[in-house]
Amino acid sequence: MPNIARRALGRQLRDSMVGWSRDIKPVPKSGRTRFDDIGNLSVIEHANAKNIDLAEMKFQQMLGNLKADEAEKPIDPARWRGAIYAMGKPTKINRGDDQPPPNPDEWMSGVIQPFAGSRSYVDIDDELKAIRVIADTPTWNERPTSTAAVYYVGRLPVGTVLRVKVELTGRNQERWGQPIVCSFRGWPAGWFGNETGQGEGVDYNNYMQFSRRTAEGPGKWQSYEAKIEIVEGFEDLWVAVECRSNDSGKDEAKLNIGYFRRIKIELA
Repeated sequence: MPNIARRALGRQLRDSMVGWSRDIKPVPKSGRTRFDDIGNLSVIEHANAKNIDLAEMKFQQMLGNLKADEAEKPIDPARWRGAIYAMGKPTKINRGDDQPPPNPDEWMSGVIQPFAGSRSYVDIDDELKAIRVIADTPTWNERPTSTAAVYYVGRLPVGTVLRVKVELTGRNQERWGQPIVCSFRGWPAGWFGNETGQGEGVDYNNYMQFSRRTAEGPGKWQSYEAKIEIVEGFEDLWVAVECRSNDSGKDEAKLNIGYFRRIKIELA
């Protein structure tokens, strides 16, 4: 898979936001739970706010709830033990320049090396409650392209051990074509880290990567789970889901379509 460079996803991942970060304080697995700790998980706008209603959907996303009627009142602190991020039903895909880091129910999207007439896109599949990532295959004389959806989780203390989960499926029009790939990555300098060199190279640590090909079962969901540990220099945790175009020499105009849902990040 080609690496995601900031320049490929627009100015919002290059200039003004480089080096920006937010600290994440996971809810302890045991002991006292402070509600102000819970309220600060993965949330940007409410600095110094009080009396936060944790039943709001943007907070319920952190539990993986999909609908407003799944929100709990009163809130049970035990539900939040070890919570960092859980993907409910996304409500927005951010596109364009000068976008801030996403809220818990939002994702960023971009197309790497787009070409004229490309059908590459990222959107939300309401029926599957999943994000769909589509990569179009160019003609033989075009460079391979890739479509990505990314989410910035936040900065975690070195040594934090996490359990990461995701469900993936693919419906590539070329059965033996490229997979859908989900990566959990650590960046060294906050919001999308530092880019190195002039090509697509980026300086990050790939904590874990899962992939699934359509040939493994078209439309069949597969669950993946692993433990990772945050290491020094790569404390800013990102999730990136990518689809690459198929072989333009023989699969021209065939779409690689991948779906992902139920990403969950918690203390192990």
